[in-house]
Amino acid sequence: MNIQNKASGVAVFYGNTVLLAKRSKNCYITGYPVPFGEYWSIFTGTQEDDENPKECAVREALEEADIRLNPNKLKYINTIIDNKIKLRIYGFESDKILYPKLNPEHTAYGWFNVDTISSFPEKIDPKVVKCVIKYVKNRN
Repeated sequence: MNIQNKASGVAVFYGNTVLLAKRSKNCYITGYPVPFGEYWSIFTGTQEDDENPKECAVREALEEADIRLNPNKLKYINTIIDNKIKLRIYGFESDKILYPKLNPEHTAYGWFNVDTISSFPEKIDPKVVKCVIKYVKNRN
């Protein structure tokens, strides 16, 4: 498989909960459908040429949710390769509940118990769920 795009994302944790946001159905700029539109997910995005994966994850959290994270406190979880995209996922442990200010890429957010995320009632990528659960199991 020829990887054409690199991307990064961050799962923000507070205790046994993870912060998820619901992606908009369509791009707010073009109006075209977006990949995983209307799915709940962590904050992710395409890596720019001048940044490393951790910097990308931190930038995406800032751009999409107005959350400032220290890249030195991100812990690598896993890499998902899908449809010519290489997505590196990191975990961040918050010492408090964060209240994101979402940009138009998302329509809602919430803190969800990790123990129940595998039976999430709405659309969510099972690969992301697996990464979130893996992180929580390995941190204990």
